[in-house]
Amino acid sequence: MSKAPFGFSVEEVRIWASQLAAESRAPFYFSQYYVCPREILQVERLLGDTRAAVVGIVGVQGVGKTSALQVLRRGCLDDTDGRTGPPDLSKKVALFKWRRRTVLFESLLNGTHELSEEFRERYAWYLLQELRRGLPRVLDLPQSAVGLDVAEAEEALGKSVALGLREMAWLQVLLCRSVILIDMPDYSKSDRRLMTSDLNEIYWFWDRLAAHNIAPNVVIAVQKEMFGGHFFFDKMHKIELKPLKPEQMVEAYERRFGTLKPFTAEALAALARMSRGVFRRYLRYISMAIEHWEGQPTRSESIEASLVKEVFRSNA
Repeated sequence: MSKAPFGFSVEEVRIWASQLAAESRAPFYFSQYYVCPREILQVERLLGDTRAAVVGIVGVQGVGKTSALQVLRRGCLDDTDGRTGPPDLSKKVALFKWRRRTVLFESLLNGTHELSEEFRERYAWYLLQELRRGLPRVLDLPQSAVGLDVAEAEEALGKSVALGLREMAWLQVLLCRSVILIDMPDYSKSDRRLMTSDLNEIYWFWDRLAAHNIAPNVVIAVQKEMFGGHFFFDKMHKIELKPLKPEQMVEAYERRFGTLKPFTAEALAALARMSRGVFRRYLRYISMAIEHWEGQPTRSESIEASLVKEVFRSNA
């Protein structure tokens, strides 16, 4: 396979363009190649000036809300003046996908939640302390929470006590952070009930955190099409993540590969304009253009603007 300049192959471009979700990208992507919207710098400044605030990052599907949260968590924001985010930001930030109460503790205990490890350590410690208080004559309790059988401890204490300890452990895990980033799912535009239910839970969760003197700030990524119609939205600092400009999308490609190859500058700019600022759409269009280019009986050296237009005429 022929290599593009700077050691990158067309296959690597194809793999990059197939990573439609921010979670698919390697951690170093956000510190080296991410083009940071100015709105995210605005969020960073807001977080530095407030306590117990709730911030809504609002954007259409595919515009990059999850990527923005990933960047905030890593604290690798670059300003136009070369200033970087607070050095301790990535250490004190928790990022997780929203899970409803019905599945939250199951995910925390079975290791599928982003904060599972920390939660299980803290929860086991609470269980052990409660067992020692309630069963002081039991001689076979472990010396530390590391050796505790959580299932047996929960059974010995009862469901009600265990649930209270779960909630206490979860609250303490979050109160150790200065910023909590919540990635909400995309919802069906035809039915707001699920979103309303989730917002009610998040409000309860935020209200409990805000009651503490050390309450963290909470940032929630919200689908723009669903923003409004709930009292919790009125309590948020709303920051809209606007679609990227075509030149920013081209810059993101060039940052990643050090070149515009195999595209011409005109072709990549055309793809960026057609994407209308939605990065996920941009990646799909890049994949489509490469597939069409490689399927040509006589392939040109570069993907030109005429071929890009041909792709979209055939898929119209």
